[in-house]
Amino acid sequence: MMAIMGGNSLLMASHAMMGGSVWMVADTFEGTGTLAVEGGDGCASDGGGGSGGRIHIDATSSTYTGSKSVAGGTGYDPGDDGTSSEE
Repeated sequence: MMAIMGGNSLLMASHAMMGGSVWMVADTFEGTGTLAVEGGDGCASDGGGGSGGRIHIDATSSTYTGSKSVAGGTGYDPGDDGTSSEE
């Protein structure tokens, strides 16, 4: 698993941090597992969740069968999901 997670909000009425980014460049990208760049969770009563991050894979050949997660964090105002792409 490769995870780059946004920090959670620890105070009332505050917002969490966004997920980071992963940009992989390779001739061959293969394997299983999870790539995650998720937003942190905000306060459920009045905080906002962080937005999900970005995953980009630039590979000549890819047989990767694992999962990717760019989910936004939870909160009173949930964070938007991020994006994932492959070339």
